[in-house]
Amino acid sequence: MLSRDGARTWAALSGTAFGRVNALAIVPGSPSVLLAATHHGLRRSYDLGATWLQGALNLPDSDYTGLLVSGGGEVIHVSDFAWGGIYRSDDRGLSFRRLTFPGLASDRVWVLGSGLAPGDLLAAPRVGGLHLLERAIH
Repeated sequence: MLSRDGARTWAALSGTAFGRVNALAIVPGSPSVLLAATHHGLRRSYDLGATWLQGALNLPDSDYTGLLVSGGGEVIHVSDFAWGGIYRSDDRGLSFRRLTFPGLASDRVWVLGSGLAPGDLLAAPRVGGLHLLERAIH
């Protein structure tokens, strides 16, 4: 769906057959760039959602549920709920690498968020409650 009038009206978009959108983010410093964590991978739009591109380097096509953009848009985290894993990009989402966190109850994470201290990441996995992952952002 796309709104061009401040969410007063909505229109269906063509070419968005990527399943449900689990999380959506505007990339700071690039207000026309949107990222969508979807049931069928991470998607990127350069035109406020009118058209969408699929994927990123080193990021499997999977069910992404968590999406966090930080560092002025430079750092992006996504969580893969289907296969498990938290991925990080340091180049505005062009490429990703998988992170490991010992002690995380499950790497199938529903939601990602910023911690109170700079560099901390909050993760809500399938089991085990909320986890504070220190120094994951920077």
